[in-house]
Amino acid sequence: MAIDKLVPRHLNFEDDERLVKRVEMIDAQNVRIQADDDGDEGVIKNVEGNTVVSFKTGSSLPSGTNKVIGSVHNNVKAEILFFVWNSAQKHRIYRYGDSNEEVETVFENEATGVAAGASADTLGFKSTDYVDATAMVDKDGDTLLYFTNGRGEPKKINVDRAIRGDYPTGYEAVEAYISLIKKPPLEPPTFELNSNPLISENRLVDKQFQFACQYVYEDGEVSAISPYSKISKSLIQTQSTELSAEIINSIENEITITCPVINSDVKKVRFLSKEGNDGVFFNIGEESVSNINTEISIVFSNEKAYSPVSTQETNKLFDAVPIDAKSISISGNRLFIANYKEGFENLETSGSLKTNYHKEQELKNANLPSDATSDISSGFVNGLHYSKKNTSGSEPNYLQHQVHVEFDDFDDALFSNKNNLFFNLRVSWEAVQLNVGITGSRTRGGSINVPAFSSTLHTSSPLEINISLVNQNITSKTDLINILVNEINSLQAIEVSTLGTISSTTFNGVLFLDAFASNLSSKLVIDFLPTKVRLYSDGNGFIDTFSVSANQNRNIPSDPSFTLGESKVSVPTSLINQNFIFLQKGNATLNSFVDFGDTSSLTSFKAGATHQIGVVYQDNNGRLSTVYPVGETNSDWYDSPARFSNKGRSSVVMRLNHNPPENAQRYFPVYAGNTTVGNFLQYTVNQAFKPTNVDSNTVPDTDDSEEKIYVSMRGFEGKENSYVENFSPKISYSFAEGDVAKIISVNGDKEYSQEFEVLGYESLGADTNNPILSSTLISGTTATTATAIVERFERTGFFLVLRKQKGENLFTEATGTTDLTQWANKCVIEIRSKKVVSDNPVYFQLGDSFTCTGNTHQGQRTATSATGCTLDIGVDLQQSTGATNDAFGTLSSPIKLFAGDEIDINTGSDVLRAKVHNVTESSSSSFLCVISLPSAVLSTSFTLSIVSISVPSFISNQPVIQIYSGDVYYRKRRLIHGIREGVKNRIISFTSYIEDYRINDFVDASNDYGKPNAFAPDADVVSRNSSITYSDAHVMDSDRLSLSSFNNSLANFLDIKNKYGAVQRLVDIEDAFYAVQEHKVTLFPVNRNVIQTAGGDASVTLSTDVVNLNSSKSFAGEYGCGDAPESVVYYNGVLYFVDKNSNKVFSISSSGISEISNIFADSFISGKLDALDKAGNHRVYSGIDPDNEEYLLSAGGAQTKTIKVDNDSGKVHDIPSLSVSGLTDLVPRSTNQTPFGKFALVNFNFNSIDATFSDLGNGVFYVDDAFAPNALQMDTDSVSTGTTNIVYTDKANSFLGLARVNNTNKNVELDPS
Repeated sequence: MAIDKLVPRHLNFEDDERLVKRVEMIDAQNVRIQADDDGDEGVIKNVEGNTVVSFKTGSSLPSGTNKVIGSVHNNVKAEILFFVWNSAQKHRIYRYGDSNEEVETVFENEATGVAAGASADTLGFKSTDYVDATAMVDKDGDTLLYFTNGRGEPKKINVDRAIRGDYPTGYEAVEAYISLIKKPPLEPPTFELNSNPLISENRLVDKQFQFACQYVYEDGEVSAISPYSKISKSLIQTQSTELSAEIINSIENEITITCPVINSDVKKVRFLSKEGNDGVFFNIGEESVSNINTEISIVFSNEKAYSPVSTQETNKLFDAVPIDAKSISISGNRLFIANYKEGFENLETSGSLKTNYHKEQELKNANLPSDATSDISSGFVNGLHYSKKNTSGSEPNYLQHQVHVEFDDFDDALFSNKNNLFFNLRVSWEAVQLNVGITGSRTRGGSINVPAFSSTLHTSSPLEINISLVNQNITSKTDLINILVNEINSLQAIEVSTLGTISSTTFNGVLFLDAFASNLSSKLVIDFLPTKVRLYSDGNGFIDTFSVSANQNRNIPSDPSFTLGESKVSVPTSLINQNFIFLQKGNATLNSFVDFGDTSSLTSFKAGATHQIGVVYQDNNGRLSTVYPVGETNSDWYDSPARFSNKGRSSVVMRLNHNPPENAQRYFPVYAGNTTVGNFLQYTVNQAFKPTNVDSNTVPDTDDSEEKIYVSMRGFEGKENSYVENFSPKISYSFAEGDVAKIISVNGDKEYSQEFEVLGYESLGADTNNPILSSTLISGTTATTATAIVERFERTGFFLVLRKQKGENLFTEATGTTDLTQWANKCVIEIRSKKVVSDNPVYFQLGDSFTCTGNTHQGQRTATSATGCTLDIGVDLQQSTGATNDAFGTLSSPIKLFAGDEIDINTGSDVLRAKVHNVTESSSSSFLCVISLPSAVLSTSFTLSIVSISVPSFISNQPVIQIYSGDVYYRKRRLIHGIREGVKNRIISFTSYIEDYRINDFVDASNDYGKPNAFAPDADVVSRNSSITYSDAHVMDSDRLSLSSFNNSLANFLDIKNKYGAVQRLVDIEDAFYAVQEHKVTLFPVNRNVIQTAGGDASVTLSTDVVNLNSSKSFAGEYGCGDAPESVVYYNGVLYFVDKNSNKVFSISSSGISEISNIFADSFISGKLDALDKAGNHRVYSGIDPDNEEYLLSAGGAQTKTIKVDNDSGKVHDIPSLSVSGLTDLVPRSTNQTPFGKFALVNFNFNSIDATFSDLGNGVFYVDDAFAPNALQMDTDSVSTGTTNIVYTDKANSFLGLARVNNTNKNVELDPS
């Protein structure tokens, strides 16, 4: 009989032993059926055991318990990188090299942070973790390892650099080194304008710039862009109509930008600049970083051609790397992350806003001595003055021409903390209405006959000096005056010229003057002294030039009551019988001011408007929250009592009463602009006229017919001497329906607020179409009179057409030839358009940021108590507010208080509570506060002595900041105004403070607006379990590594069907990846489209979509890996995984999905998996044996603890445990995976329980399912300290006991009693 040789081939755990085939086995431990070396099949061989792999010198396992919790194979370099949890938190990352078969340490966990100064677990591993990882090799041959353990920030390590020792010690430094997200500069860069004498052309003066920075890291990552700086505000930009080209080019022609440097592997800092708010960012340079740098700077002068930064880069507000993630993979040169968490918690904000008002910055104007003192009036030559020395007739008579001005209102306090300041002095006279006279014949020693004044108007060129001091060490008024004296006395001669016609003969002359300055009793005194006169006439051509006599007196005595020296012009004998032009009398305007170097007081919030402000939070890696609106505040008009007579700019005080989000490190005030005023123009107007045509005089009205008035805008535009025609500014006005004209000031007084509806803006000519010009002023004999010429001048040009207010008696039309209404009294108005506001406005950062520390906001308050205060109770201040129950006063305080504060005033005998309404800064250490006290506490004398002041804790504990950067500039503008004097029209020029969106009239509108932020009311911390996000594409031969760049402005995510559960693994197969969910597997092509033909064939084409959902392929059945991502393995074109829900094993290949556990092992594997699950062991580790082409599964044993419940059933529960010691230390797995919501307590009979209801209502713990999701449910899950009492039971609710939850780590301890 032939021997039947049995060749065992398969295991069969399913069939009855009687049915097992002869080639099947019912058990086969530690043996494998395979071919031998001679090719014989069916050979039974022992499975070889593990081989001990040696550690490289210097590497070892740490003491304690160690457990591998994840690994990744890098095929390119034949290495395995694996992660080891250690019971003493000495976690490790190791590399095993196939070539040398050695293990070496890549990274050692910092269990004690040197920089942090406290226990710090950098890797944060737990024994129950599964670490998902992926790796790539960069262009330098270094291995880049990306990994996540499902909790905390995804991480990245350069394996080769770490082994070389390039990573530092100290938790804070290491954390920055190994984070996947690359931290940007968290604060905006700062900058300083400087003057470089080597730069010949100032290329900054007509532009404003914003700056930002990026960090460039050692491996090539480039961070997101930092917060933007404030806009540059050059001091010369505030003087652009006053300074010479030479001065403009020589000062403030370069900017030094400075960026802070963090303790991380930052290689370089990249500096960016853009022009204005809407410009494109340019890369203006990079600076290398050394280990000793805490900040680094670059100098920018806008002299080069710079490379633009892509809008894709600038639109990325931050890198949207998830704050934790479950799965990570590289596919198609992008990093994909799935099952992640992002966002900031949704807060209910609590805060307040209060507008604070500031004094109008004083223009330091020149003082003109009176006529009695100097015989000089109107700021220029007034009449002919004779030499008092000419009594004998033995020498020629002299004509005196002298102008004298004093600057005496400087205060030493102006120079406090202002070394190296910018200083600009402008003194200008414009002799705009000159009478040109002639000298007639005279005899030696006799009188000079001066003819009557000509009736013709003439205009001289302005007499003007400008002195700018830069980087001078000026610490006092004396320093300033002495420097100015030297500067002025070194000036070249100043020329003033004019033109006149007398008896049909045109004369012109040039007067040459020296400016002579002196320090007279701490006053800056300037005399303008003529040196020569040059005379011309149109008939005789050049007449003569003659110099001032050599015996002129230019010595200014020190006595302040001195008599001015005489400046004399000799009249040559040769001119005795000739006529010549002479500057005989003129009405001049003085436009002089001193400007100190301070641009910080320029910005403001638009007056007469409502402003929206919120707050945005930033985490430690630069991620930004949504906007949390704080509210709105009004900036009142200038005549409002709420301003307490402060007519200047406004700021906003913000208080925050809520706690910041848990992960917030900084916060930014953000601003959506004003909601009231759109475009506006502030400028002077002139006369107002009533139409002569009755038909054009009325405006339809629902109640009545109102009159139109035409208000002249000739100071602004339309005439030869108008502002627009003289200076060509970028400001303009065009009419829009709904425009309003609002009065700002009259003759400098800002106690007005009248409004007029604007009906149009018209240019009127000298023709019959002009509704305010009568026919007699257009043609005929009367049209040539001096009066007609003036009226025609006044009634032509640009006019605002306004609806006259009912009952208005101040702002009315001109009557007769004299305009006595307020329109003509240096009236400044605002013409405004209504703003169209979005329902979802965009908020902008303002260049300021503040820290969050210990779950609280840090503000600007620096002190809470002070002595040395003074208080003045003012009846006038009380009356101006209309208050009756409170007494208002001004408190001088050495510490900064904030509008809205409450303070305690210690009088020595009592402590009084006062409210702070407004605060202005007198100096850096002196603040003037408007306060109110209950009037009952004050005596009738309104006096109160102060020992000290203090801020009570309920106020000082409130974070408070003051926001100065608003939507407008409160700055100077040259205003031109024309009025009538008799039959002449006088044009005057003066400087006044106005509001505007521009820093001056010659640049585009820009302000401190930084990064834009949107308000999303439903924003919150979101767990996106079934979503996938991805990085920018990495170009392999580029120096830039883009795998850390996650740009959510590109919608870099896809949501897949969440009904199949969370994504547990992403598995790369080059240009596609598998997304393994709990109950489904889907294949997604990357940058590819899959096109199906009619015959069912599929072809792949390139696509611009990163991932095309329509081209994805889901595999049949609701099978996935459950909560066992460690069971997923991909090898040789096949994906293997364990489905925990069905307790089956599957494979996916090009032929589809197949169950492989049903091959004679279905019940065996199912039973094993079920037993593991019940034992609380949820980790089913897997791997591939490539030599034998086997898919391997492994699971550790389960440790349990027993709870004996004394109830009717005598039930015993075995509880999975992490250790065998102790009886009550339970760590429910679900606390690390599932956020618990509020719950409804199970229906127990509380009467049988010896406990209070408050002990029972906090939570429940199901002991028979301790490692299942939601095993622990609490309604106090947000509590993070102390302990909370809960109940424990089983799923059948068959018993009840008391337990405690440690709210810090969520460990559960059963009550031993």
